[in-house]
Amino acid sequence: MPSYFFNARGPDRYVTDREGVELDSIDDARALALQSILDLASDPVEFRCARSWAVEVMDADGQIVMIIPFSQAARALVDGQA
Repeated sequence: MPSYFFNARGPDRYVTDREGVELDSIDDARALALQSILDLASDPVEFRCARSWAVEVMDADGQIVMIIPFSQAARALVDGQA
């Protein structure tokens, strides 16, 4: 089962996921990234400028497999895709 890491990138901060998680597919990684963004963006103290943040999803080799801006996650929620 592949491992994925979910790093958060903001305008002046980068938060590295050092643990990662094993998931069945890249689609599962996308779904988890979207849910994580929604969870993180709900904390106004920690993520004041949520619209400018993104989650980088990396594989076990350290390759970025997708980048999901927080704003995209909000649109996915509205569209019922999250």
